[in-house]
Amino acid sequence: MGITERTLLVKPLRILAYLTIFSGLIALIFEVRYFTEVSLHVYWARYVAIAAAFWVLLFSMNPSVTKYVVALIHTLLLSIIISFGIIISILPSTVLVNSSIAALTIFTAALFLNWDVKNQIIVAIYYNLVFAAALFLNRADIYFQPNLFETVILVSLMSSISVAACMVNNKLREDILTKTKQVKESERRFKQIFDTSREGIFQLSRSFDLIIANDAFKKIVSIDNRSDVRKYNFLNDFILEESDKKTLMNYVNSGIEVTNMSLKLRVTTKPTIVNLNLMASYDAENKIQFYQGSIHDITTAEEIKENLIKAKERAERANELKTEFLAQVSHEIRTPIHVLLAFSNLIREQLEEKVGVEDPDAFHIIETAGRRIIRTINMILNMSELQTGTYEYEIKKFDIYKDILPLIIAEFEEEAKAAGLKVEVKVDTDDTSLIADQYGVEQIIANLLSNAIKFTNQGNIDIIFKRDNQNKLFVEVRDTGIGISKEYFEKIFDPFTQENQGYARPFEGNGLGLAIVKKFCEMNKANIDFESEKGRGSSFRVTFNS
Repeated sequence: MGITERTLLVKPLRILAYLTIFSGLIALIFEVRYFTEVSLHVYWARYVAIAAAFWVLLFSMNPSVTKYVVALIHTLLLSIIISFGIIISILPSTVLVNSSIAALTIFTAALFLNWDVKNQIIVAIYYNLVFAAALFLNRADIYFQPNLFETVILVSLMSSISVAACMVNNKLREDILTKTKQVKESERRFKQIFDTSREGIFQLSRSFDLIIANDAFKKIVSIDNRSDVRKYNFLNDFILEESDKKTLMNYVNSGIEVTNMSLKLRVTTKPTIVNLNLMASYDAENKIQFYQGSIHDITTAEEIKENLIKAKERAERANELKTEFLAQVSHEIRTPIHVLLAFSNLIREQLEEKVGVEDPDAFHIIETAGRRIIRTINMILNMSELQTGTYEYEIKKFDIYKDILPLIIAEFEEEAKAAGLKVEVKVDTDDTSLIADQYGVEQIIANLLSNAIKFTNQGNIDIIFKRDNQNKLFVEVRDTGIGISKEYFEKIFDPFTQENQGYARPFEGNGLGLAIVKKFCEMNKANIDFESEKGRGSSFRVTFNS
């Protein structure tokens, strides 16, 4: 038997001792009065039980009583049995009354003490031993049953029934104890969650007075842990904004459960912003008993959110300024360049014969350098718009072969001829139409062709239009140039990078071409794949999914 169960027996033991003393004194008074011829014997018989009960009661006040509580109960019950046995022996005429009282006292005590089955059976054996002693003495004035065998059978049967009853009672008691432990464990776990939760958990009366609140709630609203929360009203003492009060009451009066309602609370330092969850608890008649809810402090999160919004606004403004700056720079550079190129052509027409004799490549160098500057500016602007999300694309249907390719070929034809390269176009499909952003697709092919011309010293460049087995249109630009090393594959689409870095690199460019191609492919939901081998050329394929 555990210490907890022994502790539970102390109070019933005291009650039983009080009853024994009280009933023993009453019996003593009446028996001594009506049986004067044996009054001394009766007195000592009752005194035994009363004295034992008094001694047990006195010892039960000791703090160490739990160690001996079982022995004390047995001592008390034995004293009761012995006392009644002596009285029956002295006064045989009272056998019916005293035996009945003894039996009732013993088994009532066993049930009242809510004892385990082992000790209940021991108590039953006590009583049977007294009965056996009476049989052994075989006094006719005490034991008057004519048939000993039938009596033994009857008493044995009754004892078995009492033992069975004790076992059933013990089983029920164990079930109750198990359920009680489960309830207590559940309460303990709930209390642990309630006390340790970072959420402010609370209950409110129908008038919004606080009933109970955990430590987290007190911390959020700056209430001292020792303070009685019942003196606070949630609406009047904590909610700062009148509009929040009205909104909350509208929810409550409409029977709507409040979920993540943001409101400001009035605290001692500064307003605290919380998310409120609140719901009503109803009784069997569907009337509101109380409200239960939780609050979560989001003050820091809101401050971070506000700072992020301001930072986003600053970043957007910075992007706008950058875009405006680049557009302005573009205009201020491209306009003079176009003017210079125009006058360069005019001068060439007028002085071509003279200049051609002295320096036949002069005008070609001027024109090539001018186009390079314009193309660089366009690429920087494109990358800026793509990265900042300010590029406005327009989806429409067009023919990539008829509407775009001629313009691109015309733009790079002279450059290809100057490099001694042959550009061939191969169309292996009857349908080259596409639904996409036309400018973006034009920049994809233009940059791939520009790269092919730039990195090919001799040979030819093929532009192939075809549809795959899923009827998706793809454009492949294939060259016989210097190729790309496998080590550079993973960086090929990174902006401002080239395989050969530094001012002494053999090829011009700013490293934006393929990065822009990748961005425009993503925008138009196209896939780009490539194959390349150092010294044997490269092939870039763009497959359109639209």
